[in-house]
Amino acid sequence: MPQEKFALTYSKWGEKYGPVTWVTVPGQTIVIVNTYEAMCELLDKRGANYLARPRIVMIGELVGLDFVTVFLPGDDVWKEHRTLLKHALSPDTIRLEYSDLLVSKGLKYAKSILHKPEAFVLSLKRFV
Repeated sequence: MPQEKFALTYSKWGEKYGPVTWVTVPGQTIVIVNTYEAMCELLDKRGANYLARPRIVMIGELVGLDFVTVFLPGDDVWKEHRTLLKHALSPDTIRLEYSDLLVSKGLKYAKSILHKPEAFVLSLKRFV
């Protein structure tokens, strides 16, 4: 596995092996998708084939967060969550519903930088 400039290595592998290839490192298979068309084919057209997620016992069952969308298996409940989130996080909804909040938080952050520029990273963590 490349330790640096991995995108260049993956691109060369794409030229040699095709738009979709994979590499196996101990315990994990990494799929490398080198073209936009291949990505659309895999995720948009055949995405339902890849919805399965590993079971996360600690977070899901022991902590009790198995109802959170990111931890759900790709079942009907997950699809319902995704439909609701798709609407709630659409660009139009964000523009209409969240723009005032985003502007006020942005102004508050800008003021904090003006008053104390040396602590801008701390301010950023606070407002995110």
